[in-house]
Amino acid sequence: MLAENLPVVRPCRVPAPCYNLSQLVRRMARGSVEVRLAGLAENRVLVAEQRWSCWNHRLGTLLLSWEHFRPGLRNGLHEPVDCTLTVHHSYSRTIIHRVYESLAECLHREVQRHRPILGGRVIHWPGTHLG
Repeated sequence: MLAENLPVVRPCRVPAPCYNLSQLVRRMARGSVEVRLAGLAENRVLVAEQRWSCWNHRLGTLLLSWEHFRPGLRNGLHEPVDCTLTVHHSYSRTIIHRVYESLAECLHREVQRHRPILGGRVIHWPGTHLG
């Protein structure tokens, strides 16, 4: 087996649901959040303002990290966010494609768990009405 030159740094695009939910959960928690990934139980992602870090607790090592998020480059909330991905461990290849979906699922559950019991109020834009 050939030795790998790690870490590897490369451009990346984080899917919009994953990024948007991470920002919402972080704001709700008023700081960083650690998420245990669904279906990847030994892996956790620490979501901080400037960096996300994916750790494997069984291996005791950092697998992936995302930095330099540039949400201002996108034209809408539905578009992915450009950033820099650093691959720290070869095991990352086995999970990289499942991390985003799993993280978004877990973050969505966090939003549901922490959302206020009282519902919000819809304020109509002037000149519009709901039928």
